[in-house]
Amino acid sequence: MVTSLTSPAGKGDKSIEVSSAEGWEVGAEIMLTTSSQEYKGHDKAKIVEVTGNLVKLDTELKHAHFGAKSPNSTTYGQIDLRTKVAYFKRTVHLKCRVQPFNYNDATGDAEGSIHLENVEMSECGTPETDVGCLVFRMVRKSTSLQTVKNCAIHDGKSYGLTANLASYFNVHNNVFHGFIEHNIEMINVDNFNFTSNIISYSTSRFVKSASPPQDEAFTFYK
Repeated sequence: MVTSLTSPAGKGDKSIEVSSAEGWEVGAEIMLTTSSQEYKGHDKAKIVEVTGNLVKLDTELKHAHFGAKSPNSTTYGQIDLRTKVAYFKRTVHLKCRVQPFNYNDATGDAEGSIHLENVEMSECGTPETDVGCLVFRMVRKSTSLQTVKNCAIHDGKSYGLTANLASYFNVHNNVFHGFIEHNIEMINVDNFNFTSNIISYSTSRFVKSASPPQDEAFTFYK
């Protein structure tokens, strides 16, 4: 779930007010996106109490975050500049040192579809072998929709979502955060719909092979 701050949160605060905290549970982890040009300006904390839309945290915020009652209250009109708050806990939680999901067909003839929804993945992958969390490879001939929706994919050991020579993607309302390599990497992908996602802070910030270097949180090659 992704929501917005409805009032400013200052450095040192231990509580935040959000648009909706419905279903949020004590002990779950949340993340606040950066409100500045500093790519490390995010905050992570655990919930210790929820009262309506007021959420108390287990640790002080390290950064200031912009919040407002509505997106129209900003000086930029319809653009919502409020800090986004991501709630990580999902119905299913996968936590492993291997690659939990790999849709790979060496012939390129795969025709099936994948629907992944309400799943949390954390600490997945192995940096030694470049094994990431979600891999779609050589499924270009498929005309079935591949869907990754309302998932929290975070704090992995290598890549987050990788698609290579693949088609028909719907990636909607997910959180990708804190991978050692790319949060998301798309290479030769067709019919790609990417909406309402949060991509925040990959440890390895730059694509070293690019000239000039590019931000590595999201990389798209065509």
